[in-house]
Amino acid sequence: MNGKRGIVENVGKHWVLHEKLSATRAVLYGWHVEDVHDGEWNGLRAYPSASAPGRFVVQPPSDAHDHHYHDYSTTLVLVHGECEVDGQRMATADLLRSPDLCHLAVANGRPLALVRVPGARATTASAGPVAARAAATGCTSRRRGWGKTAGSESAR
Repeated sequence: MNGKRGIVENVGKHWVLHEKLSATRAVLYGWHVEDVHDGEWNGLRAYPSASAPGRFVVQPPSDAHDHHYHDYSTTLVLVHGECEVDGQRMATADLLRSPDLCHLAVANGRPLALVRVPGARATTASAGPVAARAAATGCTSRRRGWGKTAGSESAR
């Protein structure tokens, strides 16, 4: 990505897969910031980012809300259902559940019990990849400019 490193983040708090995710609680994380002084950003406590080294977040992983919560700052980052590990394709869900491999994608290195938001509808690919992902997550808007991890050859 033209010499840039780390994960490119957008403004807002992401809905994330996390060990706190449950049948009744969603997990939000983010609002990345840089100008942190004495552990604070604009009077708010800032926490080290799990996804962007050297940056901070205003919202650490929190399950304070249910799956129906939304406000101006919540964002959805979709993840492809397949990934590549050591040249082999595998289901991203299998990677996230694997005690041996989850450290590649899970910040704390512990496998996830839930790798899909409970209650999300299953879809088929016939509606097209963006429509299928949007329907599966309950997202009613489509974002352009999909992010990917810097240094990767492709977003998988």
